[in-house]
Amino acid sequence: MQDALIFASCGGPALWESTRAHFFKHHSKPFIRNVVKLVIGHDLHALVKESDLKRWKETLAILLAYSTGEERDALVNELASRLESRSDFHAALLCYLCSSNVDCVVALWARAGQHEAGVMGLHRIIEKITVLAQATQSMSSPLLAAKYCEYAALLASQGCLPAAITFLTAVHAILFLLFKMSM
Repeated sequence: MQDALIFASCGGPALWESTRAHFFKHHSKPFIRNVVKLVIGHDLHALVKESDLKRWKETLAILLAYSTGEERDALVNELASRLESRSDFHAALLCYLCSSNVDCVVALWARAGQHEAGVMGLHRIIEKITVLAQATQSMSSPLLAAKYCEYAALLASQGCLPAAITFLTAVHAILFLLFKMSM
């Protein structure tokens, strides 16, 4: 069957289409029948909607390999949203990280950090958020600004005014970017 595909690729568009259709119709493995067909047809949106969430890693790998730019980010966010709706927060977090969706990553980290209340919980979230923001060069997140404000207030209440001012300066920069983007 694979040999037929190679020969069909040399025989013109009509032969190629009919051979490819026959190949997918009669293939014994559902993964090949369904997933590869969607990839070749570049129907990645359907792939995200129809994929088995138990195989989210394979779906993510396909999206990262066969899509680019804003389309990739939107598709990966859609996959992450499906995973999040099924309460698979770890998988959703990894997908949001792949699409550089800072707001959703911060929201998931904040939700996960709720069980670790207090100073250390907030400090751990701030460490993660700061590294992510630096890595993605994305400093225009309202949630990032809110967490930085919360952390600055905590620092100020403990007498660490220079550190609090540093975070408030970052909040000012974030809010300025958000204002500029809204114009």
